[in-house]
Amino acid sequence: MKKIIITFVALIIGLICRAQTIDEHYYFKSLSSQNGLSQNTVSAILQDSKGFMWFGTKDGLDRYDGVSFRHFKYDRTNPRSLGNNFVTSLYEDVEGNIWVGTDVGVYIYYPEKDTFRHFVELSDKNTRIERAVAMISGDKQGRIWIASEAQNLFCYDLKEQSLRNYILTEHSLVSTNVKCLTVDNSGTIWIGFYGDGLFYSKDNLKTLHPYLSPVDNEETYNDDVVSKIVSGAYNCLYISSLKGMCPTLKAIDKAVSTKITSIALNEQTNHKLQALGLLTTLAPISATEKQSGMEPMTSVNFYSGTDIEAICYDKLKSARRYLIQARSLASNDIERGKCDYLIAMIDRVI
Repeated sequence: MKKIIITFVALIIGLICRAQTIDEHYYFKSLSSQNGLSQNTVSAILQDSKGFMWFGTKDGLDRYDGVSFRHFKYDRTNPRSLGNNFVTSLYEDVEGNIWVGTDVGVYIYYPEKDTFRHFVELSDKNTRIERAVAMISGDKQGRIWIASEAQNLFCYDLKEQSLRNYILTEHSLVSTNVKCLTVDNSGTIWIGFYGDGLFYSKDNLKTLHPYLSPVDNEETYNDDVVSKIVSGAYNCLYISSLKGMCPTLKAIDKAVSTKITSIALNEQTNHKLQALGLLTTLAPISATEKQSGMEPMTSVNFYSGTDIEAICYDKLKSARRYLIQARSLASNDIERGKCDYLIAMIDRVI
């Protein structure tokens, strides 16, 4: 029985270690202002349904076809041009139109007409989206969710062509701006805030509840900046924040203090975790970069083919208890040493 327990736990930790040490080779091509990008600070990236890559920068919107760039910028002589060059967020709706968030509102690009329209609809509270846009996302109902600085959260219904303004700061536990939002398969709305952590609503934002860990019933993301929420298979959520990773994501990286800045899921491989953008501060800034005003370089680590859902925090906690029990029953130092090693490995993960 002891050998079975040790073998089972060793298998779990083996999967974790494989995710940590996997060495795959990737080909990276750098895109910058030197080869066509409007500006080196990229705030938003989108790949549309036609395969084009869109980059929102501080000095315009760029579309990349794999060979060359096309630039979209404000043109005072063209009322159908992009109205502001500081692009903060991007989203493609179900009709194939590109929603562009800027630091002074939202513009919609219509590919068939090759024109932009300023989104100036009035909400149910007689407000317009006029401030910096932090996020634009959508749900399966075709609704567009927009977070605007100091204006809280907006929801635009494409079918009804109606705009609602949700004042989330009216809730006692919320005092900061919305950073990200997703709607899971059950219809639950998950919202990440700049400093208030992670909240959810099951009644279309009539009430908001902070996320509590099932392990200790504490607010996992209390006073944290939740930067990204991605919905995966089996109603699983992948969440990144400023303070670090949630326990299940800690298992795939040795540097537990590393901050996740972006998450991507590959829908063609059953929503397995395809890539994590891990922000580090190890890359030096060259004198040339300082003079050109380029942002500090950071490293990005990719983990492919690793099903994070298989790494379960609760199961590891249970396995640790079984190992402690097995150690107490061990008949020799070799078996006790194996148990100690596996317990130490679990402690590094959780």
